[in-house]
Amino acid sequence: MITKELMQKSLCHYEHNNLVQFLNRRLGEGTMTRLMDNYQIGTSKRWTGANAFWYLDEHGQPIHGVLPVLFIALACRKQATVILHLRKR
Repeated sequence: MITKELMQKSLCHYEHNNLVQFLNRRLGEGTMTRLMDNYQIGTSKRWTGANAFWYLDEHGQPIHGVLPVLFIALACRKQATVILHLRKR
């Protein structure tokens, strides 16, 4: 079962989150912070640099999360995505 506490724990350590760092460089800290707050984007401990997207029900309780992992090679800009679904049972 995914709890709200688990989701809240992921809403930090943005210095290790590749998506947040990208948005910060492109859009600035103010816009990046607003996006993180509005969309509940978290940081995953599963993979270094991974972010967590949380799906919430109408009461604000997490239903499940998606952990996309984006690897970018600096020289050739290759991308691979792995998605792990965590479902509330």
